[in-house]
Amino acid sequence: MSWFILWLIARQHRMQMSRTKLRAAIIIRKCLAIRTRNTITTRSLGNSNNNSWYTLYNQEKTDDASFVASISLTRLAFAQLLQAFKSHYIHKSGPGKRGRPRKAYDKLTVLGLLLCFYTDTSDTISLCRKFCMPPTTLL
Repeated sequence: MSWFILWLIARQHRMQMSRTKLRAAIIIRKCLAIRTRNTITTRSLGNSNNNSWYTLYNQEKTDDASFVASISLTRLAFAQLLQAFKSHYIHKSGPGKRGRPRKAYDKLTVLGLLLCFYTDTSDTISLCRKFCMPPTTLL
């Protein structure tokens, strides 16, 4: 008779474990069914010709500290680097060319983006906001 009681206890334990697994599977299935997308769209970023990078670059009246903090170069050093960069960088897309339309319309933006990406400690979302570009274009 003791073996029958042990068998009943084992059976009850197996049923309880299968119910627990079933509940866990239902919860996981519900969690996977709920999708949230945390993306930044182009419309929400604004005009790429009037972004915070242009504001930072064009405000010569401000001190160079914020400019140096952003790209680790002074304005004069950036201007010299930009002159050398212009002769080597070629736009692959644009009006009359095949492919996705470009978001960086000039070489000033491209060089600023490269320097911010490599020298600044900001994340992708901060770069998206600074240059008004969606993450798919940026990365």
